[in-house]
Amino acid sequence: NFSSGMTKRLMIGRLMLYQPKILILDEPYTGLDQHSFHWFQDYLQKFHQQGGTVLMVTHQLELGLELATRVLVLHQQGIQHDISATGLSVNQCNAWLEE
Repeated sequence: NFSSGMTKRLMIGRLMLYQPKILILDEPYTGLDQHSFHWFQDYLQKFHQQGGTVLMVTHQLELGLELATRVLVLHQQGIQHDISATGLSVNQCNAWLEE
C-alpha cells in the first residue's frame, strides 16, 4: 500500500502522461511533501503559461491566488463571488468567507 502522498504523486504522474488541455483538481496539494509540492506548483505554472486551463478547488487561498486568473467563491450550493484574480488579496477572500 502507498501513503496518501505517494498515491497523490502517482495520480499526478498518470495525469501528465495524457498531456491534457484542462486539469480539474480538488485540493491537489493535500498530502504532498515539500519537494513534491514545489515541483507540482512549478508544473501548474508552466502548464498555465503554455495555454492549459486549471480548475482548482482549494482552501489554500495563497496558493490558489498565485495561479488564478479568476476566483469563484462558492457558498450554500451557489456562486457567491466571481471576480478577476488580478489584484485580489487573501484578506478580501477571507472577508467574503466570513460573510
